[in-house]
Amino acid sequence: MKVQINDRVKKFDKNYMTKIVMLEICGLALIVGAVMFGQVAFVVASLGTVGAVMMAWPLLSLSRVERMATKNLEQAVQENGVQPLYTFDTRGKMMIIDAENQNIVMSYRSNPKEVSIISMDRVTDLRVNNWAMAGMTRCVSADFRIDGKKERIMTFSANHNCLLSHPKVVSGLDKANTIIEIIEGTQTLQMG
Repeated sequence: MKVQINDRVKKFDKNYMTKIVMLEICGLALIVGAVMFGQVAFVVASLGTVGAVMMAWPLLSLSRVERMATKNLEQAVQENGVQPLYTFDTRGKMMIIDAENQNIVMSYRSNPKEVSIISMDRVTDLRVNNWAMAGMTRCVSADFRIDGKKERIMTFSANHNCLLSHPKVVSGLDKANTIIEIIEGTQTLQMG
């Protein structure tokens, strides 16, 4: 499959995600049809088989999407002479900072067929966001804007508050600071 390389950020591919959702709806329709019109043995067999497939489908499709996005990102890196300085894989997206060519390369799992290569001069408003209140946080991220659109690279998240001194929070802060420092350093070199 040919990878589409864009100089704009397109996070979501409606056609691709619609196909995934439609497959899940078809599976649900099979279960409902079997229950409404089937015989008892057929209903039990259908519910067991199709129910197991439907429960496993999101996990299987997500790993497939992740593999496709990773493969396409690797292909784009090779074809475009990207020199990875820093690579980060986070919820729903992968990012490579190419300081040599002064680009950020991004791939989104909600749009695995496309890879975005963004020039560093289009990146603004860089900051580390830790959502801290009373010395605790649930999230840490590196935030910036690409052509005015907000981009967030999550480096730590939890479903409960953690102390800012917790090792995982400190690690998330270090990663976010590293991302911001590399981008700022590359932008400084680009201007100088």
